Amino acid sequence: MTTTEPTEIPDQLLWRERIGFARLAIEHGYPIVPVAAVGAEEMLDVTIDQTTSIYGQAARLYAKLMGFPTSPIVRGLGLTPIPRPERLYFSFGVPIDMSGYGGRFEDTAAAKALGDEVEQAILAGIQFLRDERDIDPNRGLLARLAGRSGEAR
Repeated sequence: MTTTEPTEIPDQLLWRERIGFARLAIEHGYPIVPVAAVGAEEMLDVTIDQTTSIYGQAARLYAKLMGFPTSPIVRGLGLTPIPRPERLYFSFGVPIDMSGYGGRFEDTAAAKALGDEVEQAILAGIQFLRDERDIDPNRGLLARLAGRSGEAR
């Protein structure tokens, strides 16, 4: 079995043009709170997954037969699948009000516009968190173990 070297994948939003959540929010007038998270992607490196040639073929066959996908093979602490102790960062954005959409939940353009607005808010949150992570003096495990983790920023 061939392994691939883990590559660093930046924090990203896998949106896939889905707008059902936007239609529901518009229909019921629920505000949407954009939430961003950074850090979990640093806990594990994916070494073998569905994109790896032989494993990928077997994984597709398994998923077809069993009805659910296989898990990737990951590396965390050393060569183990135990996640590295990384610091996680979360951001809750300003709620997006639905009153500007006038209950037009059946209007695909309105739902798409709301989806785009939410996407931009989440991406801004991700960028904010990346910047905060880069200047965080307590990001590293050693700093946290030394007892500095209780200091407010």
